[in-house]
Amino acid sequence: MAAYDPEEREQIDELKAWWERYGSAITAGLILGLLVIAGVQGWRWWNGKRAEDASVLYTAVSDAVRAKDAAKAKDAALSITDRYGSTAYAPRAALLYAKLLYDTGDRSGAKAHDQADLGLLNASLGVGAVGIALHVAAMLAVMGVVAIVVYERLGLKVLRTAWLNTDRLWAAAFVLAAFITLLS
Repeated sequence: MAAYDPEEREQIDELKAWWERYGSAITAGLILGLLVIAGVQGWRWWNGKRAEDASVLYTAVSDAVRAKDAAKAKDAALSITDRYGSTAYAPRAALLYAKLLYDTGDRSGAKAHDQADLGLLNASLGVGAVGIALHVAAMLAVMGVVAIVVYERLGLKVLRTAWLNTDRLWAAAFVLAAFITLLS
């Protein structure tokens, strides 16, 4: 082992003590972060694959509606709502089929099918609500971790010396977001 001067030895000892105190939390945080990233990427892949498969059936419904072939449109529409009801294609395909029924004179069938389409849309709202709840939970966890790290590293003195009016910061962020939205 190389000889270190006393100042370097002191820095190494401080680093070892710091790692002893925070190392397991940092490692757990990194592992948790990597698992979250892997989970999100897996979820995106799965949803993309389902949407891709649903798009094939949606094309079949669209082609059958253009050809005024109610039997093919019904088969494809039922297949997409059964297998891929949570995708954006399912309610669209069902609406296309309901329009075909209406155009061919089956008004009661079109109305019944539209009622079922509303059920699909309500299910999509439930999935959206779960997504929002997960987003809020993740943001609260991140804020908690940041607050703990700031408190541990800087203490309460940062609040007395570097206070920032967050109300004005949030207002400016909202105005900027609205401005960007209007420009795009």
